[in-house]
Amino acid sequence: MLLLTTMLILGCCSGASTEPHMQTFQHEDPYSGRLLECQLCPPGTYLRKACSDDSSKSDCATCPTGSFTELWNFIPKCLRCGMCVGNRVVKKECTPSQDCVCECKQGYYFNKWLQDCTRHTECSSGYGVISKGTAEKDSKCEQCSSGFFSVEISSDAPCTPHSSCTAADKHVMLKGRTWHDVICASCAEIISRDGAEFLRQILPGFVSHDKMSVSKMRRFVKNNPPAGSSRPTHASISRLSQSDLIGRIKSWVHMATVEQIRKLPETFMKSRIIVGADKLQWRLERIDALVKLCKSKE
Repeated sequence: MLLLTTMLILGCCSGASTEPHMQTFQHEDPYSGRLLECQLCPPGTYLRKACSDDSSKSDCATCPTGSFTELWNFIPKCLRCGMCVGNRVVKKECTPSQDCVCECKQGYYFNKWLQDCTRHTECSSGYGVISKGTAEKDSKCEQCSSGFFSVEISSDAPCTPHSSCTAADKHVMLKGRTWHDVICASCAEIISRDGAEFLRQILPGFVSHDKMSVSKMRRFVKNNPPAGSSRPTHASISRLSQSDLIGRIKSWVHMATVEQIRKLPETFMKSRIIVGADKLQWRLERIDALVKLCKSKE
C-alpha cells in the first residue's frame, strides 16, 4: 500500500506525467472506456474524482486537518501528518501541503550515527563548554586552562577565571585548580571561622572532579544519610545513577555541620575512598596551618 501511494504521488502509474507543462495522468472512463488525460491534483489536495467525458477537469479537494500531500498527485486520500515523539518537538506544524518538521528538544541534538536525538554532552568538573550544543550539533568541552576553573557538571557552562587574591591582607588558603576557585581570606576572616568552612567551599567541585567509583559513592551515601533521615536501603541506593549519587553527596556537604566536614577525611576512609581522604586531609592541614600562623600574629 505504501509503495502504491508513493507511486501515485510521484505520478508513476497509469501513464502519468510530472513534466511542468504536462501535469496530467491517464484515466480510463468507466462508462465510455475511453482513455482520458486528467489533470493531477496540486500539493495540498487529493483526487476526489477523476475527469470524465462529461468533465474535462479532475475534482481535487483540500486535504483535511491532520493530513497533507507535498507533490502533484492523483491519490484518493491525503497522507496522515507525522508526529514528533520521544525527544523531538515540532519545529514547523503540518500544513495541507507539507508534513510537520521535527527537531530535537532543548538539551538534545540529532545524532546522525544513532539517527535519534541524544542529550548534549555534559562537561565534567575541570572542563568548560567551548561550543554550546544546538538541535543539530553536540556541545564541545575543553579542559580549563591555567587560571580558569569549572565546578559544575554542565552542558553549557564555560570555564571561569580564578578570583584575584592580591589584597595586602589576604592569604591564599588554597590555590585555584581547574575544578575550584582560589580560596583566599584575611587573618581576621581566618581566625573568625573554623578551617573546615574553607574546606567546604571546594567540596562541590571535589566531589564532581575526584574520580571515585560508583560503588564507593553508593557506600558513602548509604552510610551518611542527611540529618534527620533514616539510612537508605541497598535497593534504593542501587537504583541511583552516578549523577544522582554526586547530587546526594553535594547535598550532604551543604547540610553537614562544621564538625562533620572536619571529619570528612575520616568518613571517606571508612567508605574506603582512600585517595580522596588523603587529598582532603592535606588541604585541611594546610588551612589549619594558616589559622595557627594568623593566631601567632595577634
